[in-house]
Amino acid sequence: MTTNTKIIKAFRDNVEWRNLLLAGNFGLEMEVNRIQRNGELSAQPYPRLFGDRRKHPFLKSDYSEGMIELVTPVGKSIKEAYDELRYLTYVLRHELYDNEGLWPLSLPPRVKENDVEWLDTFFEKNWEQRYHNYLIQRYGSVHGIISGPHINLAVNQQLIERLFELSGEQDLKQFTNNFYYRIGQGFEANRGLLIYLFGASPINFNDSDQNIPKDLKLGRSIRNSQYGYVNTNEVAIDYAGDFNEHVDKIRTAVTQGKIFAPSEFYGTVRFKGHGSYEDLRDNGIEYLELRIIDTNPFDENGIALADLNIIQFLVAWMIVFNKSYTDNELVERRKIANQVALSDPFELFDFEEQFIDELKQVNQIFGGYFTKPMLLILERLKDAKKTPAGQLMQITKTKIGLHDWARQVALNRQQAFRNRRQDALTYEKMARLLTGE
Repeated sequence: MTTNTKIIKAFRDNVEWRNLLLAGNFGLEMEVNRIQRNGELSAQPYPRLFGDRRKHPFLKSDYSEGMIELVTPVGKSIKEAYDELRYLTYVLRHELYDNEGLWPLSLPPRVKENDVEWLDTFFEKNWEQRYHNYLIQRYGSVHGIISGPHINLAVNQQLIERLFELSGEQDLKQFTNNFYYRIGQGFEANRGLLIYLFGASPINFNDSDQNIPKDLKLGRSIRNSQYGYVNTNEVAIDYAGDFNEHVDKIRTAVTQGKIFAPSEFYGTVRFKGHGSYEDLRDNGIEYLELRIIDTNPFDENGIALADLNIIQFLVAWMIVFNKSYTDNELVERRKIANQVALSDPFELFDFEEQFIDELKQVNQIFGGYFTKPMLLILERLKDAKKTPAGQLMQITKTKIGLHDWARQVALNRQQAFRNRRQDALTYEKMARLLTGE
């Protein structure tokens, strides 16, 4: 019996294994730009109620003073993490200035010349000033405020130990690193699929973004294309080989001055735990951070619970089928992902029937638990108009039209929030709780 067959059988035969797979730890990070009523960037100060953003675990600012980063506490389920993000979004909306809203797209709104000057010069996080100056020179400030969600996920440690025992290997730390790295490779290998399912950045609004060609046509996810929030071609960090090789590539890139620090690696996945990347070799990877999902403009929190359920389903598929990919497959699939990112939003994704068959098997093993995300995947694969980018293109295909739509969505959501007078006390209570008052 092969290892893959043993793993599939173990999940079929043991409800405990299935429960452990669903019981990991999850966290969300959401970057979002504040805008004025006219759709331009807000230059209002960082809300004081949020306290010290250097120390606060949940409420921070990111590249610019107007770009807020919401970081949820660790949740024991996808739903719990989503609810935490919803609470933080409520708190943020509660503290927005009267003329502000939250921009609902990953690619930033139109940035005027004086806004660029403000982005370049007004930065109060002096502890990150050197890195900020570096990013301005390397990418430009307009590119720096491209935003989106990051999904952090840790597989239940008991499940990892069960899989370790089944493997017959001797070193749990090494097994754990290989286990997480294989999932990271799985996300990289399926980058094109993820861009197709979640891409929602079809139009660039800023000719001043020095990284995006002015004549670039409509795409599915410019943010995840070769012109988006990715490293330059000279940064040769990929997911080939094993985790130790991956760490060596990051270290070499830093040593050669190709990136400022490991935090400048903008790959599909980052690996996280205690200490630096080097430390993870000995301490072990504790979770991974998925960075490829665009902001969902159709969900007021920037990512839908249904989207998160799809991600969890795909992770389950990778684990149950023990998915692995050769170095050549990773290279070729990255090329496909780049094509998908810049493809027509109405173009279908070329998937293999085996992929669908395996998803159906996983859903059957879990007693139909993943039926909803599976049907959503199938719906989008069969009709590109059901994808976020496809939905946007049915609203408008013009730069002006999409910008006006996004501005109106931001204002409508903020007004709807302020109209919920019956919930005011709830929001105030959450605000006090989350800001430590």
